[in-house]
Amino acid sequence: MSTPAFNKEFAPRLVEGDLCMLWNGQDFVQAGGGSGASGAPGAGVFECVALTGAVLWGQHGCMIVWSQAGAAPAGYALDANAIKGTVPVGGAAPQSVGPSPSLNYLKGGANSWEIIQARFLAKVFGSLPGSWAVSDMDVVLSNPTSDPLGRLKNTLAVINAIGAFPMPSDVELLPASGADGAQPTAYPALDFFETGTAVRSEQYILADASPSVTIYNNNPNVAMDTASLAVGLISAGYRMRLNPVACSRQVALMGSTVWVPGSLSDAEARKLPKLSVGSPF
Repeated sequence: MSTPAFNKEFAPRLVEGDLCMLWNGQDFVQAGGGSGASGAPGAGVFECVALTGAVLWGQHGCMIVWSQAGAAPAGYALDANAIKGTVPVGGAAPQSVGPSPSLNYLKGGANSWEIIQARFLAKVFGSLPGSWAVSDMDVVLSNPTSDPLGRLKNTLAVINAIGAFPMPSDVELLPASGADGAQPTAYPALDFFETGTAVRSEQYILADASPSVTIYNNNPNVAMDTASLAVGLISAGYRMRLNPVACSRQVALMGSTVWVPGSLSDAEARKLPKLSVGSPF
């Protein structure tokens, strides 16, 4: 049975045998035919047929999404679409990177309906500019075809250090190559992926529709311009393989129309989990 969305316990949303639908913010993502009100048969319901977990993604357990110098810190790897160069002052000129290939699956074939369920924490490397603090930086994740994650009409939803829970090896900066994080006096009682900021960062990535990253510098006087400065995303989660279910009729749902199996009642279809994803391929 599927678990609730944004559950504090970091459990997979789906397990083998669970059914779900996929929603891209505008319409249902469907396999093998038309979507929405199209008359072409499709499959708008998917079954989870395999599930695996990932402790951490990326070399050294982190994906570098911005680097002032255009290179990853020693021991880490730069995302192929990483942001490079100075982030100016004041938040008026945020720096963005396109969909992050570090979280892509190959499109097409057996990987077409792979989904990642991921949670994120943002961390900073290197020497901080004078009079600049880590909490001056906002990180925004966006699905490729939808608004930034959790955005309100006039307000962005951001990952910021002021809402972060201490990691078990936490110091303000991640360790350099050949060094460990300093041990705290007491370890947190929780897995840091089960704390507030990480829980609410959770999103689903379908095939090659990985999130874009935007970095805002909110310091009005100091640019993010130190040569050693870099930003990484620490991410963990689950990989779910979905198979389209044979569908034979359409149901009006969420202002659209979706193909469902004939054995599924309208009420049952409305209760299925609807995973918010970007449109792939």
